Amino acid sequence: MRVCLFEDDQVAHLLPLVHTRAVYDLRLAMRTLLETTRAAFGGGEPLLHARRRVAAVTAQENDALVNRLPEGLDVLFVNGRFIAEEGDLLDRLRRAATDGEPPRVFFQGDDLIAAWAPAAAAHLIEGEALTRATFDGFEEEQVEGARLIGRLWHLLDELPRALHRDWAARTHGFNIYERPGADVQNGALLVHEE
Repeated sequence: MRVCLFEDDQVAHLLPLVHTRAVYDLRLAMRTLLETTRAAFGGGEPLLHARRRVAAVTAQENDALVNRLPEGLDVLFVNGRFIAEEGDLLDRLRRAATDGEPPRVFFQGDDLIAAWAPAAAAHLIEGEALTRATFDGFEEEQVEGARLIGRLWHLLDELPRALHRDWAARTHGFNIYERPGADVQNGALLVHEE
């Protein structure tokens, strides 16, 4: 199973930040949305879908296949605006992306969250944006709990939670206050007056 991050028809709400990069290349705390999704699904090499305008720079920055899908791969398509964090929804997507599971598309309201396409056809990523019509004929499942970056201020709203998540992932539970020689002061100290 391979993961393919895609851009949907809602990325324009994130201009000007997505004017020069794909939506999943936006940074949220210490990692980009792409890095967060890769970690959530096992860190394998992802496939990427990007608007034509940013496809070349996306391919160069991520050293990945962009807008090309090898025929016949089992692919879990994940919305590039989705914040992939541990929880019931992520568990559901992982279970859906297993051998023997039928093709399925996941929505939260009208937002396309993900789609499971066993033996995916290469034409699925030909469009400028992946939408409900891209996965026409797939069984639909409504889910809840998905957090998407839909507007610029969502990056700020999600920042505290993302910083805690990324710090915990980066430090593996290390407490900086327990470091030998660490002396945390209540205020500023003047060390050298000059």
